[in-house]
Amino acid sequence: MTDLEHNSLLLPFCEAARRGEIRLRICPTRDGRLDLARMERLVSARTALVAMTRASNVWGGTLPVAEVARLAHRRGACLLVDDAQYLSSHREDVRAADVDFAAFSAHKIGGPFGIGVLYGKEPLLNRLGRYKVGGGTVRTVERHGRHPRPVYLDAPARFEAGVPNFAGIVGLGEAVRFLQSLPSDGVRRHVAGLVQRAAEGISQRPQVKVLGQPRDLSEGAIVSFVPEHPGFSPVDFNLYLNHELRGHFIAVRVGEHCAHLTHRGLGVPATVRLSFYAYNLPAEVDLFLDALDGYIAEACRS
Repeated sequence: MTDLEHNSLLLPFCEAARRGEIRLRICPTRDGRLDLARMERLVSARTALVAMTRASNVWGGTLPVAEVARLAHRRGACLLVDDAQYLSSHREDVRAADVDFAAFSAHKIGGPFGIGVLYGKEPLLNRLGRYKVGGGTVRTVERHGRHPRPVYLDAPARFEAGVPNFAGIVGLGEAVRFLQSLPSDGVRRHVAGLVQRAAEGISQRPQVKVLGQPRDLSEGAIVSFVPEHPGFSPVDFNLYLNHELRGHFIAVRVGEHCAHLTHRGLGVPATVRLSFYAYNLPAEVDLFLDALDGYIAEACRS
């Protein structure tokens, strides 16, 4: 894995390593960029899986997934990609990238909370164990000596224990249809323009510092920054955006974004993150920059 990972991807492997089931290796990154040579030194013939984000939820931009897939496959390993921050402004072509598994959350593309997608190559999915069983996961249960023997269905049914989240499925389907109704190149250009506008504007304020390089950021959908002035508090700034703007409420994310390793590497307790989607407008970026100026004027006078 890399040190950019969201805890939802990182922690299951940490727990497996703690139980002695796997050996976990973390590939360090620099300024949100992956060093492919360093990753190649870590991936050996004993490596079973490389798991990594497609786009960091702190640094933004994108990572070279297709190159990592080729690297992993040369050593006989599989690749799992976290697409949660990627699909809001990109189309993932799993065949072109040759990823073995990909996962994302519905709410990152405008769908409901509490549901997501796991894609996997069919033979690999059918080799996976089952973390939850019940309901419609079996073809039959046979008598076999003292204990019944279940015969599990092929993927995906073998993973879908209990009553499905029908409402969530419908909501996710509508979110996917909405994205598919938009020209993918147009969405990418629109979001890249918003990211560039925000990054350039924030960079002009010396009291804060944008994470990442402009060219890298324009490939993604988020912009994060950290304080440079001792009077700038990310938590207070968030409260300011929530309560102090006349006639407006600006939604940003403040904190460690469930990416604690990334923040330990940065040496900061919190970052401020702007996340853009197809419905955002340049005028909203300008409104944020005006609010940033208002907060700086109050909090960073010295």
